[in-house]
Amino acid sequence: MCTHLDKNRTNLLISIIVILFMAIGAKAQRMSQTVSVVPPYSNKLSDYIASPGKINNIITVEASEYSTAEIYLRGMIIKTDESVEIRTAQNHKPSQPILIKGTQLPTGATVFQPYNLTYGDILQIFDPQHLEYRGVTREDVMQKGIPEGSYQVCFTIYDFKSNEFITDACSNTFNILAAEAPTIIQPLNQTKFDGFQAKNIIFSWTRPHGAPLATQYKLRIIELNDPNVNYRDMIKNDAYPTFFETIVSIGNRPV
Repeated sequence: MCTHLDKNRTNLLISIIVILFMAIGAKAQRMSQTVSVVPPYSNKLSDYIASPGKINNIITVEASEYSTAEIYLRGMIIKTDESVEIRTAQNHKPSQPILIKGTQLPTGATVFQPYNLTYGDILQIFDPQHLEYRGVTREDVMQKGIPEGSYQVCFTIYDFKSNEFITDACSNTFNILAAEAPTIIQPLNQTKFDGFQAKNIIFSWTRPHGAPLATQYKLRIIELNDPNVNYRDMIKNDAYPTFFETIVSIGNRPV
C-alpha cells in the first residue's frame, strides 16, 4: 500500500528525473548567432543572396555532446512589421548538414571555433527553388524588387539528426528603398571656403547602388542665414529662393 508520503516522494523523484533530463538535453546543443547585413541595401533579392559577404552569420557553439556539431539552417528576410516575408520553405531540409568540428582539450572538454556561414551556405539556405513568399509574390519580387520598408535577416538553427530547434537570431534593422540616395563625396559637410576657393567648387557624389547609368541628378544650392533652421524642408520646397540649380547625369559637377 502506497502512503501519501510515498506518493510525494515518488512525485518528487519523477520531477527530479524530468528536470535532470531537460538539463542534459539543453546541454547537448547550445549555440548563439551574430547576424549582420552589410550596406548598401538594395531592393534586389539577388543582391543579398548572390553577393559574397553581404549577409554574415557567425555561429558560436557554446556546448555540444558531440565532437562535431551537425546542423542546418532556415533563413528569412522579414519586414519589421511582419507584412512581408521571404523565407526558406518550412518543409525543406538540405541533403547534407553544416559541420562545425570541435577540438578536444587534454581535460576532455571540446571547444569550437566560431563558424562563419560561407557563400555556399547562404546560397543553399536561400535557394530560390525552396523559398516561400508571404505578403508579396515571387513574380513581383523578381520584376519590381523587394517592397520598400524596414527589414531584418533572420536565421533558425536546427539539429540535423533530430530536426530539433536550437536557436534563432536576427540582423540589424535596415531600410530598403527603390533607389538609394547618392552619397556626397565632396565637399565635406560644413567645409568653409574663402572668396577665391568659392569661385570654383567641385561637387561630386557616388551613383546609388543599382541605379541605371542614365540616372539624372538635380543639384540645388540654397542660402541659409540661420544654420539651425530645417534646411531639408527648404531645399525640397520649390518656392524657396534657389542660389544655384542644375540637372546633370554624372556625379561630378563644378559650380
